Amino acid sequence: MSTGAIIAAVKEQQKQEEEIRYTEEAHSQDLEFKILRCMTGAFGKPEVMKIVIEEESQNGWILLEKFDEYRLRFYRKRGFLKKTSCSIEPYRTVYGISQWRFTALIIASTLIATLMLVFVLSLLL
Repeated sequence: MSTGAIIAAVKEQQKQEEEIRYTEEAHSQDLEFKILRCMTGAFGKPEVMKIVIEEESQNGWILLEKFDEYRLRFYRKRGFLKKTSCSIEPYRTVYGISQWRFTALIIASTLIATLMLVFVLSLLL
């Protein structure tokens, strides 16, 4: 995927998220919302979805919609204060590896592959 295509996809995701309009009912019920993101597309796997929904429910979050395999939207009543032994941060917005670690991993992998290629080519010449 080209850089231009990646930028266009990110802008489309942002536009999609910004276009959401909550109903008066949602505002009157005093709900809060969050988007949970995953850099690896793991939300496309049913077993991961089951785990994520279970983890989020421990903090009162309910799945509202699945945008795609990278983004989920949750909601809950504002002020949810259930005392649990849940180790999951209630306001987390990233599942799995963060965007910055993912980027660093790709850069490191590319550098290692390039160095290996240079080494192999130097042996052949």
